Amino acid sequence: MDKGLIYCEWVDSRGACDGWEFREGMEPLEPAQCKTVGFVLDETQSYVTLAMSVSQDQTWARKTIPVCCITRREVLTTSSCPSSCSGPASKRKRPRS
Repeated sequence: MDKGLIYCEWVDSRGACDGWEFREGMEPLEPAQCKTVGFVLDETQSYVTLAMSVSQDQTWARKTIPVCCITRREVLTTSSCPSSCSGPASKRKRPRS
């Protein structure tokens, strides 16, 4: 399934498409500073693909980030996750009402 949970900061391109602009007085258009947490699904020398949610056989919200855009990466451990979030939802006991 997944290959761990990571937090990464990365730089993305940004564009302005509001039509023609006069160069004089134009504001700088800097790259976007992004932050993402996700489960690593695939990783190569060129990119990392993350999923925001995973189940036994499905994923939700995949995002591929080029490695050259990643400025910080941190492996998150299950010890930083509350015990109530470990394991598949179908195997957790639900509190009675």
